[in-house]
Amino acid sequence: MTATVRSAEQKLPSTLALGPATALVVGHTIGVGIFLTPAELIGTLASPALTFALWLVCGLGALAGALTFGDLASRYPQAGGPYVYLREGWGDSIAFLYGWQSILIMDPGVTAALAVGLAQYVGVLWPAAAGHDRWVAVAGIWLLAAFSMTGFTLSARTLATITAMKVLAFAAVVAAAFASPAGRWEHFEPFVDRAVSSVPLGQALAIGLVSAFFSFGGFWEASRVAGDVEDAPRVLRRALAIGIATVAVIYVAMTCAFIYVVPVRDVTSAADFARLAGEAMFGARGAAILAAIVVLSVLSSALAQQLADE
Repeated sequence: MTATVRSAEQKLPSTLALGPATALVVGHTIGVGIFLTPAELIGTLASPALTFALWLVCGLGALAGALTFGDLASRYPQAGGPYVYLREGWGDSIAFLYGWQSILIMDPGVTAALAVGLAQYVGVLWPAAAGHDRWVAVAGIWLLAAFSMTGFTLSARTLATITAMKVLAFAAVVAAAFASPAGRWEHFEPFVDRAVSSVPLGQALAIGLVSAFFSFGGFWEASRVAGDVEDAPRVLRRALAIGIATVAVIYVAMTCAFIYVVPVRDVTSAADFARLAGEAMFGARGAAILAAIVVLSVLSSALAQQLADE
């Protein structure tokens, strides 16, 4: 939380260029739900057209938010992000309350949620860890915290590397889906009309909207490190916009890949859909491969959270 109270007058050297700043946005935003959320939307909405439309609506909304935070960062290029904006707009008292709720609730809660998700997928890769989620999660938090203590610059470079690796892994999943012999363009039919679903349309749209919205959550945390970004008024605005656009493309591509290998009508649950997609793409090793990619994704997201908290 030191980022929220660091004074702009300290003149710390700026170390983040456009690439690492964009990696912070992408790395933080895409976390444990990279496979489950697209699968959940497909199963709930039971219509490819509605699924893509929801991604588009939420993506545009997130892009508007990213541009807003980019403008705020250009006006107040200081470390702290929302803390600074609340202080300038509403005064010290509101900013003070936000700072403490970040320290005591929001930041620990996000970190804990990521660690729990990490532990569950580690159990898939390492059966000996199954049933010990609590200890795996705690160990993961301490390891990331210890690594963050090595310095902001090294952490930022490592984050950029891990984020690039996970984006390449996502691209590999999409390529594997469209190369799979189980894939059929007929799986997108019916494209507009809904397949048989137990969820009424209104309820499905509400559930899907919440899931898609949370999938884009967290991009604003990049504004916390504005004081460490080179030419923050220009670079951070571009990083936020490029980052959200990249996230939206990844979610849409993953959704296309899943529908291509598994028909919408075969969906019973998000977990089963992801499992079937993994098996169609990679055979019996599908679950382990997807779990490894999720672990990589969560590590990137958790490290980005640690970086924003410094």
